[in-house]
This record gives sequence, structure tokens and C-alpha cells, in this order.
Amino acid sequence: MSPQRTCVGCRCTAAPSDLLRLVVDEAARAVVVDERQRLPGRGAYVHPDHECIAVAVRRRAVPRALRAPDVDTSVLSALASAYAKREGSA
Repeated sequence: MSPQRTCVGCRCTAAPSDLLRLVVDEAARAVVVDERQRLPGRGAYVHPDHECIAVAVRRRAVPRALRAPDVDTSVLSALASAYAKREGSA
């Protein structure tokens, strides 16, 4: 059985390869996307679509999952708008 991770937006489980892994960059105290899924530290997973990212931002689920309430989550807003544009043009 392959490992499963839970999306912090919709709370559905999926394979890690189907999700974006988010971690805290300790130097900048900001959330970053871990594209290779190899960065150290606690990770939070979210589906790469506008709705899941928007729900995660609204619920403040990412800082809570990362156990870092004071991190900069501005990258999530940029991700949400980028995926919204991508879904709109598809």
C-alpha cells in the first residue's frame, strides 16, 4: 500500500505525488512550495487547485498544520490566483 497524505484544504486523502507539499523556510519565516518533496521539516499537503488552496487559506489550515502560526503565507494567495488563472484558461 502506498503512502497517503491529507489535503489541508478539502481534507481528502491522496498520494503525495498528487499534492503540493508546503514547508516553512526557516530563514525567511515564510511558507514555500517543496517541489521535490525533499526539504527538511514538517510538511503540509494541498491539492494543486484553486478551491483547495483558497479553503486552506480561509481556514488558516497551513500554519496550523505546520505548527508555525507566525509564518508569512503570502505565497498561498499567489498560488491560488495562479491556479485560478490556469483553470480559467483551460
